Amino acid sequence: MKINKSIAKLSLKSSLYNRSSIFILLLQSIIPVLVMFYLWSGILNGNREIGGLTNSQMITYYVGVNFINFFIWYAIDWELNNDIHSGKVSNILHRPITIQRYYFTHGAS
Repeated sequence: MKINKSIAKLSLKSSLYNRSSIFILLLQSIIPVLVMFYLWSGILNGNREIGGLTNSQMITYYVGVNFINFFIWYAIDWELNNDIHSGKVSNILHRPITIQRYYFTHGAS
């Protein structure tokens, strides 16, 4: 477990190294949030709630899910894409760790 924490820390430091790409990714993630905000505001305009969720709860849920998704999956998608194109994924598949665990603990480096 200690090794997984160390690997996760290193991958976080590595991903924060290039701050311009982080800024661009954050900017890209803001646009869908704004679109969904206006979409749900329009849908819920006359109603108090849909499916037990109010307008503010729906928007909070959507923003929270996107926030978590941004920090977990974008880095993993890019890393997997790079590893497939470079041929490194075959070396990863031969390790005694599942590929899901490898990318979750390794992150973008």
